[in-house]
Amino acid sequence: MVTDRGGETRRRILESARTAFAERGYAGTSMADLIRAAGVTKGGFYFHFASKQELAVEVVESAFRRMQERTLAAAAGHERAADRVVAMVRALEAAKLAGSMPAGVDRLCQELRADPVAAPEMHRPSDVWVDAVAGLLAEAQSEGDLPAGVYPRDAARFAVAAYVGLEQMTETGQTALAIPLGAYLQMVSTAIGLRTSLLDPA
Repeated sequence: MVTDRGGETRRRILESARTAFAERGYAGTSMADLIRAAGVTKGGFYFHFASKQELAVEVVESAFRRMQERTLAAAAGHERAADRVVAMVRALEAAKLAGSMPAGVDRLCQELRADPVAAPEMHRPSDVWVDAVAGLLAEAQSEGDLPAGVYPRDAARFAVAAYVGLEQMTETGQTALAIPLGAYLQMVSTAIGLRTSLLDPA
């Protein structure tokens, strides 16, 4: 089918672009480089992506989407939403330590954020995590595992911001966070009042 071929071409462009950006960086990769690496015509390229910027943004965002999908799937086996929150964070930590993010994506993300033209087109990866956590916390609240007075989206922003901040503070590739994961989970769950069977009582 034409649609299947088109989807395969788009995937090939994305994969070859990810490799090119990882090797040369965003600024060092030209449109000609991207078209040549993908093995498509100029028209074939522009059918899928309007610009190098659009392609680069999709390289980053598709990588984050895939990681989140895998992380949520790893947590799906738990019946209660509060337990899925904890399992999701543990799965994310394991994925990061295993190097599940494709090579060069973090660097490309930083380059795009520093580009005044590309930056406004980027969704913050943290926003995607806030949405996911807020949904789980709302469900946990309906199950009685989060106090009624807690606003799930605010609690999700707090939890994600704490994770992102601790991730940025780490000084070694041996760990994803600047404090032990268990300490992070315990502190956040205590702060927002989340009750889960996957953590020891405080």
